[in-house]
Amino acid sequence: MPDIVTVANYKGGVGKTTLAALLATTLSERFGKKVLVIDGDPQANLTEVFVNETLQSKLIERADMYNKLFSLDFIARAGTGEEPFIVGITQNLSLIPSKPSYLKKIATFNIAVDTVGEAKKYIVTKFRDYDFVFLDLPPQLYTLVSPLMSLADYIVIPVSKTYFALYSLQYLLEDVKSRQSSPIFLGAVLVRFRVVELAAIKIFRRLANEAVMESYGLLGLKWELDGKGFEPTFNNVLYYHPPLANIRALPFDTLGNSYILRLVRGEIKKGERVVKNAEDLAKELLERVSISRGG
Repeated sequence: MPDIVTVANYKGGVGKTTLAALLATTLSERFGKKVLVIDGDPQANLTEVFVNETLQSKLIERADMYNKLFSLDFIARAGTGEEPFIVGITQNLSLIPSKPSYLKKIATFNIAVDTVGEAKKYIVTKFRDYDFVFLDLPPQLYTLVSPLMSLADYIVIPVSKTYFALYSLQYLLEDVKSRQSSPIFLGAVLVRFRVVELAAIKIFRRLANEAVMESYGLLGLKWELDGKGFEPTFNNVLYYHPPLANIRALPFDTLGNSYILRLVRGEIKKGERVVKNAEDLAKELLERVSISRGG
């Protein structure tokens, strides 16, 4: 049965897509895990990371031909017998894509709680051979975060070097943990800090830890990993790396392999630091998941 991890933050532009893509690709390429990625964002940013523009159009035609559903339609219609459209990226990495046309109807897009439950049953049953399912969510702007959050077993929240990102961390946790059934919070990941910014990293790690504990305290709850050897913020930072800055704008190779896939494989010049950083983050994620299960 797969562990379902969602990467979320109410604030846009904080690195959700980059973090989700990097963790999913690293776990599949460097750790041999079988990973499925679900792009739950109408902007289709994560889909754009793995599928080039030309192929996206062909995939939409193919999905229509075989009556397969893209991400949000699959979740909204779960339980009807209709099936998701799955794109094989590599032997160990697959994608249920989003599509830009969702933006046209997002104001009227309604995902009921019971269909989310049916979608989770489908994922757990049909994708039981996967080790991980990563769910990339949109900002709260689209009001899809709350219902989609209940799909996940775990939540990871990226926090960039802005105070608004810290507020978003706190508000998101208070929203999520106030519900009867909610994913386990594995931790916040500091993103886009430079390696030399030791003082800033220390400050934001402390502030993020305080925000997490305050959120849990306000709800009268105890953080799930409290006392188990971890802080609420990951020990490893997703540092600013120029090779990661424009992963959605960089070219695919002649075989259709995405830039981030080649980057994680070590095929991109000067990408060694990214690979090491990604491996450290993925390893810590595995440790936190294991500890959360009592491992």
